[in-house]
Amino acid sequence: MNQLHVMGFALLLSAFSVASSGNTSDADADAKNNEKEYIFVAIHAPNLKAGEVVEFLTEDFKLHFPDENVEPVLYKTTNVMKALMDGYAHVGITGKRWSDKEVTMLEHKYNARPLEIPVAADAFAIVKHADNDVQSLNRADIQKAFLPNSDCAKAGVNTWQEAGSSAFDEGQATNIEGVAYAKDERLFRIFNFHIMCDVLPKQANIVESQGDALAYVSEHINALTYTAVTLADDEQDMEQVVAILDDSGVMVKPRADTVFSGQYPLSLIYYINIAPSAKKLTRAKKYIEYLTGEAAQSKLAEKGFMVLPEQIMLRNKVKLKEAEPIIANGYR
Repeated sequence: MNQLHVMGFALLLSAFSVASSGNTSDADADAKNNEKEYIFVAIHAPNLKAGEVVEFLTEDFKLHFPDENVEPVLYKTTNVMKALMDGYAHVGITGKRWSDKEVTMLEHKYNARPLEIPVAADAFAIVKHADNDVQSLNRADIQKAFLPNSDCAKAGVNTWQEAGSSAFDEGQATNIEGVAYAKDERLFRIFNFHIMCDVLPKQANIVESQGDALAYVSEHINALTYTAVTLADDEQDMEQVVAILDDSGVMVKPRADTVFSGQYPLSLIYYINIAPSAKKLTRAKKYIEYLTGEAAQSKLAEKGFMVLPEQIMLRNKVKLKEAEPIIANGYR
């Protein structure tokens, strides 16, 4: 168990008793009575990827602010929204946006909602050989390439000819070969999340590192691999990147606008959710400022996440009342 979980477990139980007794001002009263001031952070339990985001950022926060008398305590829950609104947590981390229905139910029950701030994304580009002129693939095609023995991949195409490439001899079927790499365990796991159905079978071809995978693709015209898209300013070379067909059949490449709008299929956006009661807490302010600021973005980029474009960074600052909106009446 993470040290943060162990250190704050007793306090967390106290926080639960405070909230469940009808006092929904969160864990504040109990936390203030301790030498350190605690910030309770709820992680969506089924979403281990969201937990990874906040865990390493919390460790980095402690390195950036060693003199701060603030101790974030992380714990997992199946209901982040309830934890935030019932006073069990100051901050929550999820891998999805709340639906309009969920927000309406919250406002009806609590007459309030958490503040939702995007912080980063995982996005994967599918990379092909330079001489392969295929334009696009869909998710089922990618499943078929990387998980050829999976029952859930039956709908995908088997060959490059079926995918529309003219770089191969029409008289001889050329199978699509997906190449995965295991050295970067986090990226391997997140990519699997995007293409798996139920039980993840063994990939057709697993090499040691991303460099090995890219080298293999450069030498084998029938191969493709994946790579994390980390730059939100679209500087990464897209020439060898295959467009992915979205649910409407539109070809989409991984750019800042397509990822953070939710259009690009092979992406996952992470959100920081701030409880209404935490917005005015002095001890929460420094932690929230770090999570939504430049230092955290730099750390996220180092770890292979796609960082926020300037426009979303500004929108976050407006939501946090740290900047004035450029657009009249603010942002939705």
